[in-house]
Amino acid sequence: MPIKVAFSGSRFKYFKDVNRGGWLVHNLVWKVLDIICECVCRRDLEHKKRLGLCTDEDEDICLPCIEVHYGSNPLSVDAIVSCLTDYHPCVDGAVPHPPKSWKDPYELLKRNRKMVDESDLVVCIFVDQITRGTKYVLEYAKKRNKPYIAYFVNTEKRIVRVYEYRLPRELEQLAKVPEMLNKRNSKRM
Repeated sequence: MPIKVAFSGSRFKYFKDVNRGGWLVHNLVWKVLDIICECVCRRDLEHKKRLGLCTDEDEDICLPCIEVHYGSNPLSVDAIVSCLTDYHPCVDGAVPHPPKSWKDPYELLKRNRKMVDESDLVVCIFVDQITRGTKYVLEYAKKRNKPYIAYFVNTEKRIVRVYEYRLPRELEQLAKVPEMLNKRNSKRM
C-alpha cells in the first residue's frame, strides 16, 4: 500500500526568480521523493522478506510506493510536482485536486482540506515568502495531527531550509534535505 503524500506550495507570481526558484523546487521535490521512497520501500521490503515473499536479491528493486496528491494549479509548485510524478520511479500514482472554482476562496480551502485529509504526510514548500494557501495547508495538517514538513526556498540566496516539521522517526531524514541540497548548490555558485 503506497504512502500518500500531499504537496502544497507557492504560486510562481511570488517567486523572486522563477527560473532559479523552479530549479530549486524541482531538486527539493525530487530529493523528498527519493528519501520517502528509500524509507518506505526499505520498510516494505523488510516486511516482505519476513513473510518470505521476496529475497535479498530483490533489495535493489525500487517498488512504486508513493501516491502524490497536489493542488493542480498550473502556475505554482503544483506544476513542478505534477511533472516529476511522471518520471520518478517510486511514484505509484498522482492525484490532482482541482477546486470546483478557482475564483471562490472557500472552494480552494475545501480542496486543501480534502488533500490533507486523504494524505499520510504533508509537504509544504514556501518560495521567497510565506503564502496564505500553503500556510493554511500547514496549519490544517497540524490540526489534523498529520505528519508534515515545511521547507522555505530562498531564490536570491539559492538556499533551502526547513521551516518546521513533525515527522515519524522513519522519515526524519527529510529534515536533512536542505543540508544536502545547499551543499550541492554552493558548489555551483
